[in-house]
Amino acid sequence: MQNINTQIFTLLVAAVLFVWIFKRVGLPPILAYLATGVLAGSHSVGWMTQTHEMDLVAELGIVFLLFSLGLEFSISRLMAMRNIVFGLGSLQVVVTSTVLIVILYCLNFSLLTSFTIGVIMMLSSTAVVVKLLKENGELNKRRGQLAIGVLLLQDIAVVPLLIILPLLAATGSQSISWALAVALTKGAFVYYFGL
Repeated sequence: MQNINTQIFTLLVAAVLFVWIFKRVGLPPILAYLATGVLAGSHSVGWMTQTHEMDLVAELGIVFLLFSLGLEFSISRLMAMRNIVFGLGSLQVVVTSTVLIVILYCLNFSLLTSFTIGVIMMLSSTAVVVKLLKENGELNKRRGQLAIGVLLLQDIAVVPLLIILPLLAATGSQSISWALAVALTKGAFVYYFGL
């Protein structure tokens, strides 16, 4: 336990130092956090030896960041954002993934590969975007609300994708329509009985 505490302390000190350096140079702090992680990871300098425990700490950090985002939203505010979430968010998800799927398919990737890469590249990191919006004071501005709306729908879209992608991988691209139908049926079942 002492070793993991020392590693966490070292990581936090390094992160503070990198943030200070990056701010002096005029770079965003999020890049400092990424640089700290890259240098501390096992593929670089390798400060951290207990990577499993550090993964848990990193996941807790993301949970706390998203929790702090949730503290800034009320149910009424989320209900007021439903047009942004389901309107603009759906538009972004459908248009971005469709364009990427078509481009990849035209580049001679299989339909299954094109679909997988297209829907993965359509997603953004909620934790990174929220952190940047908070740092720039744009979380409560109109563009921040639009970004949050899109991110919320992307997070919702991940749930059916977690059902669809394994089915597609198991069945192959020959029966994509069948796999999609099965996945959508399962998703509707979970949605209906989960409410």
